Amino acid sequence: MNWNGLELPQSYYQDDAVYIIHADCRDILPLLPDKSIDLVLTDPPYQVSNGADDIMDFSIFKPIIRLMKDGTGIFCFCGQATLDLFMTQFRELEMTWLNTIIWHYSNTIPREKHRFAISYDPVLFYSKGTLTYFNCDAVRVDYKSTERLKSAVYKNGKAWDPNPLGALRKDVWNIPAITSPAYTDEKVDHKWQKPIETVEPMIQATTQKNEFILDPFLGSGTTAYCAKKLGRRCIGIEIEEKYCEIAAKRCSQSVMRLEV
Repeated sequence: MNWNGLELPQSYYQDDAVYIIHADCRDILPLLPDKSIDLVLTDPPYQVSNGADDIMDFSIFKPIIRLMKDGTGIFCFCGQATLDLFMTQFRELEMTWLNTIIWHYSNTIPREKHRFAISYDPVLFYSKGTLTYFNCDAVRVDYKSTERLKSAVYKNGKAWDPNPLGALRKDVWNIPAITSPAYTDEKVDHKWQKPIETVEPMIQATTQKNEFILDPFLGSGTTAYCAKKLGRRCIGIEIEEKYCEIAAKRCSQSVMRLEV
């Protein structure tokens, strides 16, 4: 099926901005055209629990990277315990490391008593070759304080002048976790749902309007939702039909019209 100039397998849901495929991504990725994707943003199984839905096939990254255009990026959520396994895969595929973003969440309820409670997940940011586009101004954040910096000067003696768009975003992001019982906004029936606030900056910094984003582990559909909201196009692949249904509903025009 032709969708925005790409030949894609049959969709579970589609509109002008979102194309959701209900399938195992290992079956679909070989069918997609080489170098057709401007960003990969995904939350694969972390392989940190004993659940049947938490088994990661690391060989999946080779066909994913085949789809990426040269100079484009990939954001990959992962767990602390398997961070080294993910990094090893990217290193073996000769990807260029850019950041290990720390997504810190302080709103979860600690239950562990045999070690320090976990309060962050790493997000790996790599590129295929040298990254060719990064819009730092699109994701600036508020200054914590400009008063203490009023006397700051550069090495050349020039006084520091705060950027009107805010401070450059750093690699530690303090964003509440949706999975916490205390979090109720935008929560759907998916235990690994990621907050919109973690996904939007990744899209804004590394893509432009109408470019193509791939999420081969679409889950609750946050990547597709954010892509559509920000004027990008997203191809999402999800093996569980119930999550396809959730993602499709979130991306439907009736929902987006209310929230965009």
